[in-house]
Amino acid sequence: MIASKLIQNVLDELKERGNAQIRLLGSTITAKSCLNSSKLWLSAVIYDGKNYIPDSVRQYQQALLPVPHSKIPTFVTIDEKKFQLVLNYVGIMPKSNTPEFKDLIEQFSWDAEEWRYFLDDFDKRDLIRVPHN
Repeated sequence: MIASKLIQNVLDELKERGNAQIRLLGSTITAKSCLNSSKLWLSAVIYDGKNYIPDSVRQYQQALLPVPHSKIPTFVTIDEKKFQLVLNYVGIMPKSNTPEFKDLIEQFSWDAEEWRYFLDDFDKRDLIRVPHN
């Protein structure tokens, strides 16, 4: 649960600078305002390959998605330069500190966590098992 003061701080930063960050459920969510502050773009890294994205992680699109019941439309992008997969949301910017904005941030954070667990399972498929003697 997010405190309303924290939500107001995020909205204030969006108005002043056009972007803000919030840490929730293990995700650092970047919020950006777009198109004269009429649109909101949220993003969070859901997989960090350090210097490589394994084929098993790249094949995530062939599996059933981890959050089919999500209340918000999201999409995943791959940042090849940073070896990361990023969860994104683009929607209408809320007018003020509304419960709708708080619910949106919480849902996005929850979705990012589900994606992170999902991709970690794919990542484990590329591990090499070494027998112990």
